[in-house]
Amino acid sequence: MLREDLRSLWSEPRPPGAPARVRRDWALLAVGLTGVVLEAVWRENVVWRPVAVVFAVWLCLLSL
Repeated sequence: MLREDLRSLWSEPRPPGAPARVRRDWALLAVGLTGVVLEAVWRENVVWRPVAVVFAVWLCLLSL
């Protein structure tokens, strides 16, 4: 059920006149996700590490 909801959100058409995604958008996403991974691996005092990682990845994906 949740998978279907997420799929419908992802496949929703873009608003008219919205700029197309370009390479710099994907580069920004890659930098953000790399930062999340490095932060999760190197910082030892992260409370609820899995929750923090999932939340940070979700925020990175929302930037698309």
